[in-house]
Amino acid sequence: RPDWFETAAVRQAVAHCIDQQAIVDTLFFNQATLINSYLPDSHPLRDATIQPLRFNPEMGNLLLDEANLLDGDGDGVREDGGSKRPFQVSLGISSQTASNQALAQRLQQDLLRCGIDLTLDFYPANEWFAAQESSPLFGRRFDIGHLAWPVGEEPLCLLFSGREISGSPQSINPATREAYLG
Repeated sequence: RPDWFETAAVRQAVAHCIDQQAIVDTLFFNQATLINSYLPDSHPLRDATIQPLRFNPEMGNLLLDEANLLDGDGDGVREDGGSKRPFQVSLGISSQTASNQALAQRLQQDLLRCGIDLTLDFYPANEWFAAQESSPLFGRRFDIGHLAWPVGEEPLCLLFSGREISGSPQSINPATREAYLG
């Protein structure tokens, strides 16, 4: 199937299609802060030049059109220009809270406005977060994944290190394999 998120333009389009502020306002009672990177605005190393990708479905649709993801059959879902496969992706998310369920449904509605069909895959928390390659999250069996992310003054950079990335040693970049395997 197509690698839907291969290009930055498609990833940007998806960000423009999601009304993040409405999610914060309605689902999280305006108790969350939108950030532009994994570093909070108060962090001294935050790159202030990063511009937020805010809700702009017109821009999102334009970027998707330019990426040759068009609704050729008129059913409301875009297709890949080459393979003609519908732009259908899955969201993996824990089912443990009502807010997660509401969030997933909101994302599904927002993305459909841009012609992206989002299927919702809810998992019990112990299954979604199981620390093994066969789990949906660590086994990477999703297109989009949702999990709570703590943000503070000290970023959790270790989560991006080789030891925290699941997969077989053969799937690791040869240049970093030695550091990963220790």
